[in-house]
Amino acid sequence: MIQAVQEGLKAALLQTGIAEKLIHTSIADEKAYQVTPSAFVLMESGDIKYDKKRVAVRPGRIIWQLYTVTIPFSVLITDKDLPKAESKFFMFLQKLPRRMLDGDYAISLEPGTIKKLEDTSILTQAVGLEVMVTAKGGVFSEQKAAQLKVLLEGVEFDRGNSESN
Repeated sequence: MIQAVQEGLKAALLQTGIAEKLIHTSIADEKAYQVTPSAFVLMESGDIKYDKKRVAVRPGRIIWQLYTVTIPFSVLITDKDLPKAESKFFMFLQKLPRRMLDGDYAISLEPGTIKKLEDTSILTQAVGLEVMVTAKGGVFSEQKAAQLKVLLEGVEFDRGNSESN
């Protein structure tokens, strides 16, 4: 889920005109701040909540969501001045998907708080806009339908199994 969300956010940032080599997923490279325009996609601390519920019935199997996983990502877009950073920021929001797939499972993306950051040093003089994008997905489990029994008006049926009990 984490890698899929990072790649999805990077794909939206690429559509703003920021070069792929200027989109970073770590703040370890201090020189990255000195190049504008640039962008950062950083995972913040998230939450995991036990939330067992049936989410899908497919032929021969049932899908259960065991946990709900909520992870905020900080997306920072920097440029030389506010109008340029703002233009890229709103283009990013236009390209940001509301939902994305990680394998067979959907992840929702919800932009939240925004703040302006300024670096007023003589070397960089960059303005940044940071938005928190919350990714919400889950941990899922599949169960074969043959393992489930249905009781209907006192008669027991074993779904997905032709043997009678």
